[in-house]
Amino acid sequence: MERETERMKVEVAANFFTSAHISMMVLYLTVFIAFLVALYAANAASQISFPVTIIGEFVFFGLLVYLIVGRSKSFKEKVRYLDSLIRKLDSGESVGTLEDILLKNAPK
Repeated sequence: MERETERMKVEVAANFFTSAHISMMVLYLTVFIAFLVALYAANAASQISFPVTIIGEFVFFGLLVYLIVGRSKSFKEKVRYLDSLIRKLDSGESVGTLEDILLKNAPK
């Protein structure tokens, strides 16, 4: 029973990290799309010129790529952390409490 509990802790942590990663990616994409719509609406209403719209698109796209790359690196660190927890499970070591796994020892 103890081993199953340890596996469940790792599974909860994996689900938490994956859900947080996917949620942030969806948020980034949603904000990017909202900015694109705002830029095109302002361009269509002749409030800003076409070159400003294009520059804005590139700036927001660059910011989006920067955020996604940073988030992906962070997610890869968390996957390595989960792999280390799985190795602990395989060797029969305790992985600690769920709080330790999610908050104290997890990479930022």
